[in-house]
Amino acid sequence: MPHPPPFSPSLIAMEISGDLDGYTYYVNKNRKVVCYPAAPALRPPTPRQQVERARFALAMRAWKLLPSSEQQVYNQACDDMSLCMWGANLYSLIALTDTGGLRKTIESQVGYALAVPPQLTPPGILLPGTIQNELLAWIAQKYPP
Repeated sequence: MPHPPPFSPSLIAMEISGDLDGYTYYVNKNRKVVCYPAAPALRPPTPRQQVERARFALAMRAWKLLPSSEQQVYNQACDDMSLCMWGANLYSLIALTDTGGLRKTIESQVGYALAVPPQLTPPGILLPGTIQNELLAWIAQKYPP
């Protein structure tokens, strides 16, 4: 029988979700924090999962390489539009899903320009050469054969 977690998750946050100290936490529909011991995956990730994880990792790497002044612009846009996200979330959303319209709409609503993130198109669509190579390199590093 697993031991209970060493602390009350309600002391940390109202909306806890994810793995922490060997336990997985989430908030159920009744707003109660649920906790159970973290369990490792039974199977290795599928190729599609590997591609999705690589795309997200590349989007986050691009965010970290963005100058802090540009990061602040994204954070300010989230504040100005009362979005329930911060700049990195918006940046990765645009990088992973936008075909050009979302960023332009946000720019027109806030009145200033946002840095253009790399276009990490959805899987199944042929990716440009450099992005395709970066995805394959990330997958090979993270999931060696």
